[in-house]
Amino acid sequence: MVTSSSAQESRSLEQIENDYWGDPPPDATRLIATVHALRRKPIGALDTEDLRLLLLQQEGVEVLTPLALTKLEADPLAEGDFYPGDLFEQLSIPVDEDLLGGCGWGVFGGSFDEFACLEACSGADEGDQVGRVDRAPAGLCRFDEFERHGQPGRA
Repeated sequence: MVTSSSAQESRSLEQIENDYWGDPPPDATRLIATVHALRRKPIGALDTEDLRLLLLQQEGVEVLTPLALTKLEADPLAEGDFYPGDLFEQLSIPVDEDLLGGCGWGVFGGSFDEFACLEACSGADEGDQVGRVDRAPAGLCRFDEFERHGQPGRA
């Protein structure tokens, strides 16, 4: 059962899930060591990047998804370490249904009309409107470099 009380937010994923991993192996990658550490951190103290990283690794999905959605309601472009909106993007990636523990969230795919509350001034009638994109937004301008990487005559 998922609750969002302050009592639960003072507990870690390890405590909530009653699944204690112990210390990471000595040869653990930085990612594995970080996930081990974040599982011990109280969930109320997790920042946007912590949530994004744990959800990326599909850790604590049932517990952390409501927290991430609360952050996104306050700031739809909540940013971890990569770019504005990286938390929203992580939540829009389909998740293994078994990891959701039957909590009824379903797979976060399909129509984004369901997430209209996260977009300022949007409505269900705007779901089929797609605008043309000539270039990456200012905050994402470096993606053009990746797109042309390794191609002859790239700028």
